[in-house]
Amino acid sequence: MVYQDIPVRPGEAYSLDGRLNVPANTGSFRASVQLVVLNTWGGTLSTVTARSQTTATSGWVTTPGSVTIPNGGTTLRVQFKGEFLRSEVYLDALSLTRTR
Repeated sequence: MVYQDIPVRPGEAYSLDGRLNVPANTGSFRASVQLVVLNTWGGTLSTVTARSQTTATSGWVTTPGSVTIPNGGTTLRVQFKGEFLRSEVYLDALSLTRTR
């Protein structure tokens, strides 16, 4: 798993944009791009999966996602999670924008 944490406040809203490419695969796998809202102690309050990929893509595909920070949320984690990864997975142009 690869991630980046961003400090946030309840009521703020964020939008994620980016691209993912899986040119080929050699077995079962899952590659996910997620937005995870954490509380002060690191507990998960909510998870939004922007993209979950289990097959090869035919080029670049988008990874759109959005989240509004609930009460108690202090951290927004943007993460890439690879499970049973038997493939090359590329991420590009990930950007997080505060929309409110």
